[in-house]
Amino acid sequence: MANKAEKLAALAAENRVLREEIRVARQASELTAQLVVKQFEQTEAAQLRFRLANAQRQAVLEAASKMAIIATDLEGTVQLFNQGATALLGYTEEQVKDRCTLSDFFPVADLIERSRKAGVDFIHRVPGLVLFRHYVKQNFSAPEEWIFVRRDGTQFPASLSITPLKDADGVVVGFLAAAMDITDLKAAQEEARRNAVYLQAVLDSLPQGVCVFGGDLNLVVANPAFNRLLRLPDGFVHPGLPFEDLARHSALRGEYGPGDPERLVRQRLAVVRSAAPSHFERTMRTGDVLQIQGCPLADDDIRGFVITYTDVTLLKKAQGEAQRANDRMNEAISHSPTFVWETDAAGCFLFVQGAESVTGHTADMLLGTPFVALFFQEEETGAGEESRLDIWQRAVAARQPFRDLLARWCNRQGEPIWVAMNGKPVFDGHGVYAGYRGVNVDVTELTEARKRMESMALFDNLTGMANRNQFLERYRLELDRQRRHRGVLSLLILDIDHFKAVNDTYGHINGDICLKHLASTIVSAIRKTDLAARFGGEEFIVLLPETELNEAGQIAEKLRMRVEACAIPLQDQDQPLKITVSVGVAEMRSEQIVSFDTFLGRADQALYVAKKSGRNRVEWFVVQADQGPG
Repeated sequence: MANKAEKLAALAAENRVLREEIRVARQASELTAQLVVKQFEQTEAAQLRFRLANAQRQAVLEAASKMAIIATDLEGTVQLFNQGATALLGYTEEQVKDRCTLSDFFPVADLIERSRKAGVDFIHRVPGLVLFRHYVKQNFSAPEEWIFVRRDGTQFPASLSITPLKDADGVVVGFLAAAMDITDLKAAQEEARRNAVYLQAVLDSLPQGVCVFGGDLNLVVANPAFNRLLRLPDGFVHPGLPFEDLARHSALRGEYGPGDPERLVRQRLAVVRSAAPSHFERTMRTGDVLQIQGCPLADDDIRGFVITYTDVTLLKKAQGEAQRANDRMNEAISHSPTFVWETDAAGCFLFVQGAESVTGHTADMLLGTPFVALFFQEEETGAGEESRLDIWQRAVAARQPFRDLLARWCNRQGEPIWVAMNGKPVFDGHGVYAGYRGVNVDVTELTEARKRMESMALFDNLTGMANRNQFLERYRLELDRQRRHRGVLSLLILDIDHFKAVNDTYGHINGDICLKHLASTIVSAIRKTDLAARFGGEEFIVLLPETELNEAGQIAEKLRMRVEACAIPLQDQDQPLKITVSVGVAEMRSEQIVSFDTFLGRADQALYVAKKSGRNRVEWFVVQADQGPG
């Protein structure tokens, strides 16, 4: 029993130990689990913080898209290359990370020169590294201008700052370079510099005096012409000169006119303080006249005013002379057959001077009236000729000038007048057609005299028919046409039977009446394409183009019969006169062309036959087979 009790006691003790071990093991297991969970939570939190920091870093780098940010290790090897660096230099991060050094992006010659100036050795193995370390050591992190080299070899200026890159313990582990392209900035600065130089050159060369006063009414700048025009003493003008002192100097010299100088100065001060534009003229003691303009300056940053002084002495003199010349011109135009005009783009009168003496129309009547309305509508032109109106309209349509273009116009009474037109097109500042400007001269008397001279040269004075000169000119044209087209010409010669008896019986005045009546009868009986002329005395000749001998004979017979049927009233005679004519007809074909004298001689031979055969008849000349060109 005792043994059994001991065994039971031993088992109980062993059971207690086992339970304690189990409890300890369970606690250890729970503690381990808690440690694992805690470690896991800490790891998760660290990873989260890392991802957040990395995201923030990327956001900063991406936000700097206009700036190149390059991080390197202590050896200068690229470790970070943002999108801004890619945009500026043309490399991707994969192309340069762990492969390129920071100095690879600069011209070697530039690095050597900077190293020399900095007093450091240039290391060829790692170009520029010592130089960058020197910059960091000297705390040269302020931006400086450097020249960068892109992947394609092109270079550009950039503002670069280099700072040390430190770890969490403050240990320098590399370099951080931030660069921004300043090409546009430098161009703008250069442009501003050039503009400043140009502005100064302009101010110095301007004949106008220019001065600028600030908001405190003290002088900011004045150009040399300002001193010269105002004849100010040496050393008087300087930056900071109060406007009041300048005004007082002018008032004391009497340039503001009579009155208390101080009151005049106060008036000038009131004008400039009003910040209103001003414009007036001042006569200097020398008699020179200055035109003065004041213009206020006012914006958020600049206040003050600009004053310009322009010497208008010569202008005033020229204006006076121009006015006197204009008066003389107006007087000359008003007493001469000339008028000056200008039209708008639509061809209507904008300005008229002197028209009344030429056309009878006043300026008020013509303003707004179309230029073309003054052309005489019944202008006579020859066959195939271009009218003067057509010539003028063609010139205007082509925007061409016209000179001494003779035109038949209509005056206020509706009567035709002749004018010589001169005009040229006018264009505005943008090259847009604006109209015409010109001068017209009344040449009616001259034109009529010329026409009379032409008529005397080409027409018979008594009958108004073509004379020998005009006939021969037309004959040459028709002969050329015959040669080209292988046509035929016919010729008529008419002679009044017993015309000498008419003169002897009724007198030469009635003889002339007889000749004029016959001329009228001939012209009314022939075709428009034919030409009749008085060839001398009582002899008339008619050219019949494209007319064969038989047809020419029919025309001649019609003429003879019409003349025979006429009764011609004579001066101081109760009974009208009856006359007859004899007619000779000749033909010339293109294959048998003869000289004009031969051609005329043939018709004359036919006329002679008609006379010999009893007169008042038609005879024609027939070319024999053996007769060739004469």
